[in-house]
Amino acid sequence: EWVVVKLAHMGFIEKLIIDTYNFYENRAESFSIDYCIASNDQDVLDEKVTWLNLLDKKGLKPHRENPFSGKDIRDHEAITHVKLKVFPYGGLSRLRLIGSIKK
Repeated sequence: EWVVVKLAHMGFIEKLIIDTYNFYENRAESFSIDYCIASNDQDVLDEKVTWLNLLDKKGLKPHRENPFSGKDIRDHEAITHVKLKVFPYGGLSRLRLIGSIKK
């Protein structure tokens, strides 16, 4: 299962947090994140973009915030969209993306 999220501004991800609060045995066990750079949303919907890996598959602990930063996140250009993929399908409370806006 996956979800695509459009960033509020084109920018750089410096830290991300996957929250599994209130999910124990029914949480996603792991996840990965890809990114793309798109000039418009229709290209993303029509799958006319190239997705690149931002963060390799990582395990998740239950009922807590799971932070990732630094060496976990690959170097990348300013991005517009991310794709969160979970393995196997399971619950997540929140995805937080923290970074800076492209100037």
